Amino acid sequence: MKLSVVVITKNEEDRITACLESVKWADEIVVVDNGSEDKTLTIAKIYTDKMFQVDLLDLPAGRQDFSGIRNFAIEKTSGDWVLFVDADERVLESLKTEIEVTISLSDYSAYAISRRNIIFGTEVKYGPFWPDWVIRLLKKSDFDRWIGKVHEYPKFKGKLGYSKNSLLHLTH
Repeated sequence: MKLSVVVITKNEEDRITACLESVKWADEIVVVDNGSEDKTLTIAKIYTDKMFQVDLLDLPAGRQDFSGIRNFAIEKTSGDWVLFVDADERVLESLKTEIEVTISLSDYSAYAISRRNIIFGTEVKYGPFWPDWVIRLLKKSDFDRWIGKVHEYPKFKGKLGYSKNSLLHLTH
């Protein structure tokens, strides 16, 4: 099974290198940029030639939001599975290994992945910050579309699984 990773960016030059380093093991990295005015795209070119620039206003009516960008992005992938990672997130080795095994053996259509939230340098494990599940690993053949203007989520057919390992989320 082939894995594509999607990273959506806007002025992420300070964080993009660490993010892309953490996913460079994937079969394909797709970067969709929403108007960066810094060196984000120059840095991303080191890791992938699959880069696209999109302006929210250029998207079709009704798709001019984060879901619209994510839907645009998944159309640019060629993998059987797609992992969405934000520029302030990192895929640690334990999650990488789990994903590699999961996509080769799974009968699920999508996976929710917990996030270890680091806020001002401290890991926070209370309230909404833990386990902070986000559905980010999707079997492309079962995917329908992303929904929601903010705090978007994917619609898909089939079963949802849950990862044992977490994304590292460096929030502030």
